[in-house]
Amino acid sequence: MLRLHLTPADMVRVRVVVLGPLAECQMSLGALQERGADAPLGGWRAASLRRLSPDARTLARGVATPRGHLDLYTLLGPVGDVAEGVDRLLTRGAGLREELSSHPPKFAKLFPAWVLEGFDGRRDASRRLADALTSAYESTVAPYWSRIQSLLTTEQSAAGQLLTRHGVHGLLESLRPWARWDPPFLEIAYTSWSGRDTYHLSGDGIVLAPSFFCRRPQVYQPAGGGEMLIVHPVVREPLAAAQVLRQAGEGPGRALAALLGRTRAAVLEIVQEGATTGEIAGRLGVAPATASEHTGALRAAGLLTSHREGQRVRHSLTPLGLGLLQGAG
Repeated sequence: MLRLHLTPADMVRVRVVVLGPLAECQMSLGALQERGADAPLGGWRAASLRRLSPDARTLARGVATPRGHLDLYTLLGPVGDVAEGVDRLLTRGAGLREELSSHPPKFAKLFPAWVLEGFDGRRDASRRLADALTSAYESTVAPYWSRIQSLLTTEQSAAGQLLTRHGVHGLLESLRPWARWDPPFLEIAYTSWSGRDTYHLSGDGIVLAPSFFCRRPQVYQPAGGGEMLIVHPVVREPLAAAQVLRQAGEGPGRALAALLGRTRAAVLEIVQEGATTGEIAGRLGVAPATASEHTGALRAAGLLTSHREGQRVRHSLTPLGLGLLQGAG
């Protein structure tokens, strides 16, 4: 049990974030290695292992072992796009090295030379590391991301409403059974690898991050101080998790595929929670130009809308597109 002593300043600096697909991927790699646990996830585990590349398997053993892994969460912060997250990670080699040095020396031996060289920014190794991270995401999270993201954003919204109606006390009380709020202590079912069981916070606040693949609470704090990050499970029942993964893998209905074609029906399924052209291409395994061609046809039919976000184009369903998708379902 870990006890966090919150000051009045910490109490007014409590916020809820969705860390994004790369963080969810790291959590999923930890869950993937917990063989024999969470039987309802067996189908997801078997399918993910079949898709995982050898380099992604190697990376998983260090980045996300079930009982200890690199803290990429406080290093990267919330990242809504996998490609952006990978780029940000590879430009912060110093932070990764510092994080690695905070673990026992034997921990670094879990990583082959190409991973460590990738952290240092060596071009070929960085490319290999980026490919391994991308493979890990596409194998474990990408087929289910739209529904997982919807679940996480719904949880974030509900937490915001709870905070507005019942204050921070109500929000912290809602963390049961993963944590217990006994003012001024937040007691979390977590054992720190450093052996500490009590932290006295100094007013920087805490960040609550719900996670779909998180199997038990995880607590992180930047080496130089700052907000304490608490990643906690959003799904309280394993069967509920299995239901999300099962539904996510079903794909669009046959009637919709017959009407639009299988690929364009799949595009509608992907963008129901919003997706960029690059994300659609990655999910479908096609070139961005091909994905753009399909989104253009669906946009012309009035089924989706598109708007530019910097260098990316994000797509979302129109009411007509949503109605068509739901009707087919």
